[in-house]
Amino acid sequence: MRTEQTIRVEVLVFDDCPHGEAAIRLARAVAERLGPGIAVSRVDVDSSERAAELGLVGSPSIRVNGIDVEHTTIS
Repeated sequence: MRTEQTIRVEVLVFDDCPHGEAAIRLARAVAERLGPGIAVSRVDVDSSERAAELGLVGSPSIRVNGIDVEHTTIS
């Protein structure tokens, strides 16, 4: 039995982040190369409280299925 997995990509950014748009473009380009059906969404973080709630390490941050791609170790 084969099941389809949904891949969810989120780019978390502060409004004034100078690299936010570039990170979104990069995430979309990678998603397009990997295949159809991978949606990339922007998550605007508008306060330090919201950043803490989301566990935001830095802006921009890219998460795939809720896992930060930069600050995760693979074992």
